Amino acid sequence: MARKRMPKPMTSKQFDALPDAEKERIYQEIDRTPPDRLYAESTPPTAAERARLRQTQAKLKARLGRPKTGEGVQTIALTVEKGLLRRADAYAATLGISRAQLVARSLRSALPPGK
Repeated sequence: MARKRMPKPMTSKQFDALPDAEKERIYQEIDRTPPDRLYAESTPPTAAERARLRQTQAKLKARLGRPKTGEGVQTIALTVEKGLLRRADAYAATLGISRAQLVARSLRSALPPGK
């Protein structure tokens, strides 16, 4: 029995341009194919694809987390009376800021100007 040739992969733009009926046909074909066969027919990424993937992952990793402000941030543990913390959280909510932003503002206002 002749083996079916795999069609040339298409880009997402090419796929989006297909009529809905053709997209549905492709979805149905994929759903009918057993996972072990899909795995067997897959190919490892080329060196260029691996490089592009590493580059994309590095860009995503650089965007994760808080944006750097000043010298960066330091996580601290702080003990605060429960009632005071509730009041602070309520006040921060009325200002539309986070608890950390409220604490930072309060520290800036309490400390003398510096670098």
